[in-house]
Amino acid sequence: MAYYIGAINKLLATDGYRFQVEKRIAGRPIYKIVHGSGGIEKTTKNIIFGAYDGKPDIVISDALTNDIEIVGDSSKCLLYMLPPNSNGLSWHELVTWWNGGNEEYDIEVEKALVSRLILSLDSEPEKIFLRTYYNFIYKQRNNNLPALIPQVYCLYDPQSARMRGGQSYVFHQRMDFLILMPNWVRVVIEIDGKQHYSVDNIASPELYAKMVEDDRKLSLYGYDVYRFGGQEFVNGEEVRKKIEAFITDLFKKYDIIPAK
Repeated sequence: MAYYIGAINKLLATDGYRFQVEKRIAGRPIYKIVHGSGGIEKTTKNIIFGAYDGKPDIVISDALTNDIEIVGDSSKCLLYMLPPNSNGLSWHELVTWWNGGNEEYDIEVEKALVSRLILSLDSEPEKIFLRTYYNFIYKQRNNNLPALIPQVYCLYDPQSARMRGGQSYVFHQRMDFLILMPNWVRVVIEIDGKQHYSVDNIASPELYAKMVEDDRKLSLYGYDVYRFGGQEFVNGEEVRKKIEAFITDLFKKYDIIPAK
């Protein structure tokens, strides 16, 4: 069903309409036609992600087409330059890219990519979330499910706050995780540790205000933002169940996995 709805939506999109799931009866989706795309119908040219050990050094190699390059040690940041289409970006597509375009990959190639993605994560809760997500995909035996992309620069300021005299032009540039869903939907997932709302273990209303302001901006632009509190990751076994339940509900919402 999702395939046919996606095909119809491509035709309706020219007039600014689409079908979306309104409710489910006996597990079957009931659609209604709505005005608007429900996502961000702008071409994705580059995905800058998986950065570690400092901010990547990015230059514009062609200012007329906005083509970019990572200079210096490019191994410390990943740059996906194959633009996803309206179907989003699947785990299969990401692994194929990682494998140099070879679709004949095995589990060791997938493990190598997961290990590289984990390298960019700073906290144990983030690592738990990523491992649980890809274990979920493995158990589903469906590599065409959306990829979970860590440490993605949704915004980018080449200058530091120090270079701007202590002022930051962009407060929150890098998102914990991004999922590119079908129909141009962009989902941001944030795992909120203490650094999101406190300084030296003291609550900071200023940090919290900046965080929710950024959420508003992302939501108004068209991103769907979901947050987890770091405290939710204390009980390892329970949090894995919670994450799997969240992934299941998330996919159902966007009609990725039919409800059972």
